[in-house]
Amino acid sequence: MAPLHHARSYVKTPAGILHILCILTNLGTLLACGLRWTEEGDVYIQIIFAEYAWQTFVMGCLFISFMIIMVLFMSKIANPSSMFARITNKMAIALIGFCIVIAAGVFIIELWYITSGRNSYTKMYKRIVVVMIFALILLVLLGVLGCFLALGVQSTVSPRPRTPIQSQPPQPPAYKTTNPFDEEVRSPRTD
Repeated sequence: MAPLHHARSYVKTPAGILHILCILTNLGTLLACGLRWTEEGDVYIQIIFAEYAWQTFVMGCLFISFMIIMVLFMSKIANPSSMFARITNKMAIALIGFCIVIAAGVFIIELWYITSGRNSYTKMYKRIVVVMIFALILLVLLGVLGCFLALGVQSTVSPRPRTPIQSQPPQPPAYKTTNPFDEEVRSPRTD
């Protein structure tokens, strides 16, 4: 039960939320890069692009980045005795830096496709723009996540103190009262 609690506590932190956003954005970029629509309405996944050679390179880079981000996420939610937990903070920052370089490269390649002005890119223009926007979002998210790790922002939620389960109803507190009719409290009269 402890590993599950550790995973839930990491996901609740800002770094955990950013990590999940990075995973989803990278997955969205991969899907936007690989999915192709035809005029007939057919949708298929294309991994190797003959006329767009750099798109094959972009797909490979995005897949490598996705795998690195997933391994880093597994290292954060893993049990401390697992293989994934051996990734140190410096190694995680270096891997995120590598993913930032990959995302920047993808953004630059997609920007080049758009600004080169070739007519052959017009049928993939919308897809290239979507991939470029996703790559820019991924670049920003990875930068913020890297800053969180570098600055040492708390990556786990401190556990709340547990209150013991009481089997009996709580007793009212014992107050010391002074009752004038009590023998011990009453003072002797002096008339």
